[in-house]
Amino acid sequence: MYYMFIEFEDCESVRRLPCMHLFHIDCVDQCLYTNKCCPICRVDIEIFLHKKLENTA
Repeated sequence: MYYMFIEFEDCESVRRLPCMHLFHIDCVDQCLYTNKCCPICRVDIEIFLHKKLENTA
């Protein structure tokens, strides 16, 4: 799968992953449906969120 590295428009909706990377919502949602890792840094989103919840409990 290829990812487009284009600038976001001012009024465009984006999704910020827990690793702080930003993506177009439609693009990243499609990717995360089959793969739960950030396309840039490859951090596992589910594990990242689970650890974050453990630290706040």
